[in-house]
Amino acid sequence: MSSCNVHTMSYTFSYTVSHDLKNPIAAIKAYAQLLARGQGFTDNDRMLLGRINQRADQMHLMIVSILDYSRIGRSPFKYHNIDARALIEDIVRDQSMIYESQNVKITLGSTPELKGDPTMMLQIFSNLISNAVKYSKHGHAPHVHIEGSVNDADVCYAIKDNGLGIAPHNLKNVFGLFSRMDNVKDIEGSGVGLAIVKRVVEKHNGRIWVESELHKGSVFFVSFNK
Repeated sequence: MSSCNVHTMSYTFSYTVSHDLKNPIAAIKAYAQLLARGQGFTDNDRMLLGRINQRADQMHLMIVSILDYSRIGRSPFKYHNIDARALIEDIVRDQSMIYESQNVKITLGSTPELKGDPTMMLQIFSNLISNAVKYSKHGHAPHVHIEGSVNDADVCYAIKDNGLGIAPHNLKNVFGLFSRMDNVKDIEGSGVGLAIVKRVVEKHNGRIWVESELHKGSVFFVSFNK
């Protein structure tokens, strides 16, 4: 069987499963919301109904993420010159609005031009920057720094935070599908984002890796051939 047929079957399966799961999840959420409007519930009952709603939202997020992951291998693209500064500043503006009350400091160093698919590059940097902010915002004086460098062979970007960090035994699983670290269980996420980023980077013939220290922060590096 050709690789094209395998990708098509994989996408069809993912789409079918995801589509078939969306309706019952939406129904669970709707029933929980209807129940919450009723009388005679204790505070604990309402808390449990709220948890049902949250878990339904989490499952929906995972379904959308599965679809995004399955699409990557099928999506053709052309290389374009990308103004990395404009792309990153746009992402930073969004993050600053979302976490306005969290006092997260985001700084930029050099931002050399990139070549690739603009939508996919946006996906890469949106995910890495939003993760850095999300996992730093609970700490003291949260700070995210983004900087790129150029050498003879490639363009490399580093997204550094001073957040939760990653335990050494978890580092090998960071980019795995549905992989979530032990210390982020209470923070919203599907465990698919970094797997998608890795797949998109590799589609650009690039590399991604991480250096981290628990409780001190992480640096995610992404490198693209010139």
